[in-house]
Amino acid sequence: HLVDRLEGPWALALGVVYVAIALLHKRRVPGDDATVGVHLGNAIVLATLAFPLAFNGPSVTLAWATQGAVLVWLASRRIDSKTALTGGLVVLFLAVVRVVALDRFWYPPRRPVWNIVYEVHLLVVAALLVAGWVAVRPQGATRGASGKRDDLRTVLWFAAVALLAMLVWREPP
Repeated sequence: HLVDRLEGPWALALGVVYVAIALLHKRRVPGDDATVGVHLGNAIVLATLAFPLAFNGPSVTLAWATQGAVLVWLASRRIDSKTALTGGLVVLFLAVVRVVALDRFWYPPRRPVWNIVYEVHLLVVAALLVAGWVAVRPQGATRGASGKRDDLRTVLWFAAVALLAMLVWREPP
């Protein structure tokens, strides 16, 4: 059905509308960060839902990992962006869950190693590495926030290495 194929783009377009509403509200009421956060949170949820609605297969895993890395990067550019950071980490976690527990069984490969599912999983590892790299705040951030970001970078890089080890371990020799 045409309606089914338009669900993903519709959710993404609605997310863009929420971003526009948030920007307009920020201009009209500069001190109301809570309302802006709610609108941006709605936009993030709709963008996250757009991928599984629009795509099928392991591309959803890659889309979520990429979106998670982008949200972590956005959070590192804003001092008060706990929503983007939390959303980014949740989406990265969901991508890792798909790599570890779901994709291999949902989309069984025909070749044992260098197949599309395995390649997507390697790109999820790369997304974790990039997220760790961009998680550090720019110059001028407070020292306490910088220490927490260093810890976050360590956790993300450790997750990337552990996921890569699991991928290498589970593939046949």
